[in-house]
Amino acid sequence: MKYLLILSIGLMACTSSEKQAESQSKEDEKVPSFAGKWIEGDWMIQTGDTVSSEKWVSGENGELLGFAFTRVDDDTLFIENVRIHLENGDWYYTPKFIDAEGEAPEVNFKGIQVNDEHLVFSLPEHDFPNEIHYLNKGANQLDAYVNGKNGDTIKFSYTRVK
Repeated sequence: MKYLLILSIGLMACTSSEKQAESQSKEDEKVPSFAGKWIEGDWMIQTGDTVSSEKWVSGENGELLGFAFTRVDDDTLFIENVRIHLENGDWYYTPKFIDAEGEAPEVNFKGIQVNDEHLVFSLPEHDFPNEIHYLNKGANQLDAYVNGKNGDTIKFSYTRVK
């Protein structure tokens, strides 16, 4: 009986050590660093009564969370929530667009260029846009543009506000 008790305690200790090792191993697995962290912060464009703004913050597991809106006077034209996240080794830009007509389904733009100077996310089969670009223009300047299939391009030049 005494040996059975000692054996049971020994097995519980081994199981506990294995669980701790598994837990530590999972903590040691690091999410690859996102090279576009320079996008973090509050960015704004103001032209007359029109204000466009983007805010980017770090999320869990290395992802970035973005919130964007455009308003004219007191009317909000659109709101967009965005996640830049890692999936199967690739970075994705996943916007959730909300306008006066309602909420559009999420789509995943795949990162085809992700570095310290330029972010490019692409989804060729999407109606518009097909590509989303962010260009690092220094500590207080961020340029962005979106491209469509027909060569349509919309450009944004943001200034850091925080």
